Amino acid sequence: MRRINSLDGLRTLAVLLVFVGHVDQRALPGGYIGVEVFFIISGYLITSLLLRENAHTGTIKLRHFYIRRMLRLWPALLLFVVVVTPIAVHDRIGQPVPDGLAALFYVTDFWGNVGDHFSLMLHTWSLAVEEQFYLVWPALLAIALRRGWRRGRLAGGLAVVAVLAIFVTYCTTRTSVPMTQFLPNAHVAELVSGVLLALALDRGRGLPAALRPVTGETAALAGLVGLIVFEVAVPARWWAWPLAVVAAWPVVAHLVVDHDGAIARLFARRELVWLGRRSYGFYLWHYAIVELLLRSADPLAAGVLGFVLTLVMCSLSYAFWELPFLRLKDRFAGVHVAEPDDVPAPRAAVKA
Repeated sequence: MRRINSLDGLRTLAVLLVFVGHVDQRALPGGYIGVEVFFIISGYLITSLLLRENAHTGTIKLRHFYIRRMLRLWPALLLFVVVVTPIAVHDRIGQPVPDGLAALFYVTDFWGNVGDHFSLMLHTWSLAVEEQFYLVWPALLAIALRRGWRRGRLAGGLAVVAVLAIFVTYCTTRTSVPMTQFLPNAHVAELVSGVLLALALDRGRGLPAALRPVTGETAALAGLVGLIVFEVAVPARWWAWPLAVVAAWPVVAHLVVDHDGAIARLFARRELVWLGRRSYGFYLWHYAIVELLLRSADPLAAGVLGFVLTLVMCSLSYAFWELPFLRLKDRFAGVHVAEPDDVPAPRAAVKA
């Protein structure tokens, strides 16, 4: 189960988009696009790995899955909260203890709406959305596979759910974007689009002919251009998140099915892969660092210094704190199934 290095490189692009957006949202209002890319990747990777486990073992061991996820995600988050909470208390930023508890228990997306205040941990809303996806989707997939549901039936049901979620988001946000943009319904389409890609590539059937035009190099290049346009010109609106899927999905799909093309080689560059494998820690630390710097520095200075400090923190966290827990995943889970962080290639990747 080898890694798709280009997906790690895409993670780097995604987290840098988020970083730039948080440094100066007025100049670059579309930084949220990076989060949408992460959601698509997560939907694909989680589903493909669960499908592979079911194919190899005949079942999905949910307890093992949750243990592996906890060992991958929670230690870094705990370290972040332990470091940032005293700083927030000292500077009287937000409600530090409730904010930290909300982050640790993955409910910041809801707490952000209830508390309605600025916090150094507000960005953990996206981690909450992903964790809630991890909590619900594997169980539903296990039930569907146990009952022998066909992939087409499952994909159709998910598409309906995505459309309903978009409608609910429209009703709750309309033309303005209050804190409800953090709620899970606003990002179901992104997660489902990744799930649908995994279902399309399941069981080694190769890429369906209908998908080949939208996963080719031309479509991926157009998607990258679309991501740049979103970054520069499109602020967060209820309609922006589904459109972000239209731009980002062909890029993710292309990298999954074509490992040797020019775009894949670009994203597989060593420096991009290096940061992509540490993108979780980078995302965790960047927001608090940037916001603290912006209190006394202009955006340019805050961006440059914040980037350096974030690199230092995520590198130290990965090397001395996260890696020991990553090595424990298989021992405590009792199975040898690759995790999303291992980014396995699909069993039958077919060039578009």
